[in-house]
Amino acid sequence: MPPPVLASLWRGAVREARVRGHVAVVDGRNRLVGAAGDPDVLTTVRSCVKPIQALPFVEHAARRLGASLADIAIACSSHNGEDMHVDAVRRLLGLAGLDETSLRCGPQLPMDEATGRRLLAAGGTPQPVHNNCSGKHAAMLATCAVAGWSLEGYMEPGHPCQQAVSAALAR
Repeated sequence: MPPPVLASLWRGAVREARVRGHVAVVDGRNRLVGAAGDPDVLTTVRSCVKPIQALPFVEHAARRLGASLADIAIACSSHNGEDMHVDAVRRLLGLAGLDETSLRCGPQLPMDEATGRRLLAAGGTPQPVHNNCSGKHAAMLATCAVAGWSLEGYMEPGHPCQQAVSAALAR
């Protein structure tokens, strides 16, 4: 049985799209207080959680670094590895006195095909800054720099950065 329709997109009188899913609403003690569909379905949130993962950056580092709304946007998003995205990630790292060598998100060919072809044609190789998650990683590193936390192991669950992300998710 498919999950229930949670939202519909209408264009005039025509339903253009349906969004199906399962929703669980819990209170501060993690007790189920509402649901649509099956509240016990496990799912991987992946990139949709990036705005929450960026909260420690927004709350503790962005203002101190003079971050712009564009810096916050790249921290909250996935990107295609186009030049404007790579420049935004480098700018965010630079605000914290860092560069892309600190990124641990792994190299990735730009998702934008034209940019990827240009990179390869110029003899370049995919770099971590091209990774669609590099903005989130740059924000995590910037948060570490402002907080005085080690940059090493910033992706590990026990690192203070990930503990701050976990606390944001638990709110």
